[in-house]
Amino acid sequence: MIPYLLLAATPIGISLFYKDININNKRKRKFLIICGIILFLFMGLRSRFLGSGDSLNYYNTMKKAIECSSWTQYYNSDGVEIGFQFFVFILSRLFDNAQALIIASSAIYAFGTCYFIYHNSKDVTFSVVMYITLGLMTFHMQGMRQSIAMSILVLAYELLKKKKYFWFILAVGLATLFHSTAFVFLVLLIVPFLKNLNHTILFSTIIGGAIIILSDQLINIANDILDTDYSVHSTNVGGIIATSIYVLIVAFALIFNKSLSSDKQENAIFFVTFVGAICYLVRYFGALAAERISFYFMFGQISLLPNTLEFMKPRDKMVTKVVVYLLMIALFVYRLKTNGEFLPFDFFWND
Repeated sequence: MIPYLLLAATPIGISLFYKDININNKRKRKFLIICGIILFLFMGLRSRFLGSGDSLNYYNTMKKAIECSSWTQYYNSDGVEIGFQFFVFILSRLFDNAQALIIASSAIYAFGTCYFIYHNSKDVTFSVVMYITLGLMTFHMQGMRQSIAMSILVLAYELLKKKKYFWFILAVGLATLFHSTAFVFLVLLIVPFLKNLNHTILFSTIIGGAIIILSDQLINIANDILDTDYSVHSTNVGGIIATSIYVLIVAFALIFNKSLSSDKQENAIFFVTFVGAICYLVRYFGALAAERISFYFMFGQISLLPNTLEFMKPRDKMVTKVVVYLLMIALFVYRLKTNGEFLPFDFFWND
């Protein structure tokens, strides 16, 4: 448990040495580079036995690739997405240790996360702690294919902001080569047409309503097109904490964030978070796969909440941040203890 707590506290400690990091871009970059390196080392040097078992499966996939003498010998047409298979195969030509896959993928997560935070957060320290404690990091430590796709999509988001639509679509296409569900990110093509908060709420509600009503049919169509087998059964239990986090962040933004109507970028982040919340809520009405899809939009949380806090009075903001920090770390501890799959933390050389 101690390594996780130290990791969660590290961004706060480092920020004490970098004044005005949210204003001074040079200091902000240095801070995020240091945090990125720490995140990379923590995730990349972890034992393959941590988490749900997915890391071990991917590790064994890398071992198989190392043992194969050619692409044709390794490639499985009935296996996972070709982009991920190619990624593993290329790594196997460069390294003879299967840990290299975990190290390389962790570098992608750390870079994508810090890049997103640099461009979208007004409180980078708060955003990094949110990434560590609210579930994104632990998801990255086990759902490798989707996590790589998520990291590509946060870069695609920056292309969308710059109205480079062709490159955005191309990046989404690349992400689908790692996890076929990444195509859902194309819904963000509507972002340039969101002129104000009312438009955002209206379109989000329409999209959300359509997803809830048609969730079973949409998943069946996706299964046919993508040759997958995502379940269509619903669930009305679990996920209360994650649902509450989404609801509180969205509600908090609606109450305090005064730039939602005037700032297009802030409005876009609200839309991303709102869509993520809706996708997560679909798990209660229809397809359980929607919970995994919601992770593509979860990055909005680590931008929207810290940006909203900036609109509070200085004293109120300080008190709120301290309370939220404590709640996030408490939640982090609770989830680690309840799940148990990440405890105790261990490095790969102790396997």
